[in-house]
Amino acid sequence: MRSHIPTNVVKTNPEFGIELALTVPYAYWLHKQGDLETVVTSKGMKPFYYFCDDVREEFNQRTIDNAAAGLMNYQIIGYMVSIH
Repeated sequence: MRSHIPTNVVKTNPEFGIELALTVPYAYWLHKQGDLETVVTSKGMKPFYYFCDDVREEFNQRTIDNAAAGLMNYQIIGYMVSIH
């Protein structure tokens, strides 16, 4: 069973391209809505989340396995985004 992670926390460690294409824009959207509190991501990704005051670089390696990365897919405005 998955632990509950609030929607104002984005926690992800997918492949680099997936994070740039899906996770960063989703986090920015949450930020613009006033709903982003924390981003938990891979080492070296903090500059990509310049708009968030609480970025935690906790993951040392990435994965292309969505289940291992902790991703769930939601469709928003025709795009697939990955969130917890």
